[in-house]
Amino acid sequence: MISFMLSALQSGSGKTMVTVTLLELLRRRGLKLCSFKTGPDYIDPGFHRCVEGVDTHNLDLFMSDEDTVKSIYAEACGGKDCAVIEGAMGFYDGLGGVSEKASSYDVARVLRLPVIIVIDAKGLSFSLSAVLKSFAEFRRNANILGFILNRTSSVMAERMGAAIAGETGLKYFGYIEESEGIKIESRHLGLIRASENKGIIEGIKSSADRAADTIKLDEIMSSCRHEDDLCYIKDITKSFDVKLCVVRDKAFSFIYRESLELFEKLGAEIEYVSLIDDEKLPDDCMGLYIPGGYPELYLKELSSNLSMRQSVKTAIESGVPVIAECGGFMYLQDSIEEDWKHYKMAGIYGGHAKKTKGLVRFGYVTMDDGNGIVMNGHSFHHYDIGIENLGNEFMVTKPFSKKSWREAYRLNGGYAGFPHLYPAGSKEFVKGFLKSCVKCRDQKKD
Repeated sequence: MISFMLSALQSGSGKTMVTVTLLELLRRRGLKLCSFKTGPDYIDPGFHRCVEGVDTHNLDLFMSDEDTVKSIYAEACGGKDCAVIEGAMGFYDGLGGVSEKASSYDVARVLRLPVIIVIDAKGLSFSLSAVLKSFAEFRRNANILGFILNRTSSVMAERMGAAIAGETGLKYFGYIEESEGIKIESRHLGLIRASENKGIIEGIKSSADRAADTIKLDEIMSSCRHEDDLCYIKDITKSFDVKLCVVRDKAFSFIYRESLELFEKLGAEIEYVSLIDDEKLPDDCMGLYIPGGYPELYLKELSSNLSMRQSVKTAIESGVPVIAECGGFMYLQDSIEEDWKHYKMAGIYGGHAKKTKGLVRFGYVTMDDGNGIVMNGHSFHHYDIGIENLGNEFMVTKPFSKKSWREAYRLNGGYAGFPHLYPAGSKEFVKGFLKSCVKCRDQKKD
């Protein structure tokens, strides 16, 4: 199998653009592909999926353990010819900014992946030799094979590539010229979603057309072909026969594919619903998952769907277990404020969500309900509510920090709060949640 990680010296080096370009080039070779993104990222995998036939998952060593990461990777690689992993941030950037734990390096170490460093070469030249050499030697098992120069010219790339390779002993895998081929814009939670980027598929194909002559794909494929032990898949017993409604629409889309797969492996039947387009929840909905997203962009549509807002409220008040993360938690409040106007939401809690000046309680967190449920998650939001509606049923702590506070709710055996969960890495919580769904179903039958 061919597999490799694309990482970088730092964020903003163009890893996503290089990743989708290489995926498209590999697709043109007739390879069956899968891809991954390290860390808590909902948006970059959407760009990977813009390449025809690419199946994408996340790999996170804080929100899940090593065996879970190995199992997710191995299962996704089944029947595939090539796996491309896009690393988050800089290669060694891990917990708290002071550790390599849960970094891209950590994932590459656990999965024994060869690594290619994407270098933003604009404004840099021979000094990159010193930086890259020390970077590759920082950890003995880093397994950095070579590098790709990004955002450079053909003249500079060929001169720099050979010189840097000679100084560092690393392989030069080619370059991608600076162009307007793919424009990936940003907003307050990171990159704008692939679905909102007009012409993204055409842009990827155009980038691949140009890179076909500048990327040394044959060398990448031969250097990263290796025998791998993929015997990590864990058998999971189907134990819960229940319908789980998962919200998936343009307002709520931040959900991990591998988490949905876990629900299904445990026996849940998933039905997707929209809080914008559907009038109400299905009558046989015995569990509801409202993920995060960008509800603030669709407040008029969400608020005007009075029948759905009432349906959600009635379901929750009747005991239906709910998972509502971040944007989903905002939907459960009384209202969301935007431009001094309050848009009515489901009204389960009395809070009024409004935008703050920056990220609130940002970063990885560990959440403990004091009753045996401990989950690792990630907090990433610009909106907040009053502390009286924030919840206090979990003790929340940050890694490498003494900072802790109480936040979030156990809602009918589920969860409602700002931190995003990672159900794929919290199997005991998921089993408990589905058990509550089954209990709700049986009580309604009686």
